[in-house]
Amino acid sequence: MKSILSTTLIKCNCLLILSILMLGLSQCKPSDGSTSGNAATTSENASSVAGGNADFMTEQIPGTQVQRVHRKNQVGLIVEEGFMSNGVKTGMWTTYGNENEVSSVKHYVNGKLEGPALTLSFRSQVEQRENYRHDKLHGPWYSYKFGRLTEERHYVNGQLEGMVRTYDDRTFKIQQEAEDKNGVLDGTIRYYNEDGKVTLEYVYKNGEKVSGGIVE
Repeated sequence: MKSILSTTLIKCNCLLILSILMLGLSQCKPSDGSTSGNAATTSENASSVAGGNADFMTEQIPGTQVQRVHRKNQVGLIVEEGFMSNGVKTGMWTTYGNENEVSSVKHYVNGKLEGPALTLSFRSQVEQRENYRHDKLHGPWYSYKFGRLTEERHYVNGQLEGMVRTYDDRTFKIQQEAEDKNGVLDGTIRYYNEDGKVTLEYVYKNGEKVSGGIVE
């Protein structure tokens, strides 16, 4: 139990540090005096920013145009929280599961997803790790089971680009790999048996199979 509590405390501290860093880098702006900090006004802003949900509440950060935003469930636990500036999401946003464990962490710049994003299991293990640029998947993408890799991809401006590898979710040995270009199969796709040997191999060009078959 002490180990679990320590892990939770460390995780919370990390999230707090990340949020401060994100705000300090680009989102915090000096207040021009136009924001009154009125609770009713900021709640309306949060509603429009966070998907039109009136359950979101906000708190103005003194000296900035940034607001802390959060939403609670029926028993009063926070299920989502983050920041907004000038009416849009900014910085780190976090969602929580039924037992108040962190279930996802994402970052926004000017209302668009930017940088790394994590999805976690109820055991606080990373299940998915991805990267965004201007609201589109961009860069490496990974999925995990019990901390072991089950799939890896790479995106460029929202489209698959390069090698995609999938692994057996029991043995975690490679099952398949395929090459993509501009979001379609383009290159070699291979299937592996439990011994790690290639059993099938095909060649694709612009999404169309051009050759291949059983590997002797």
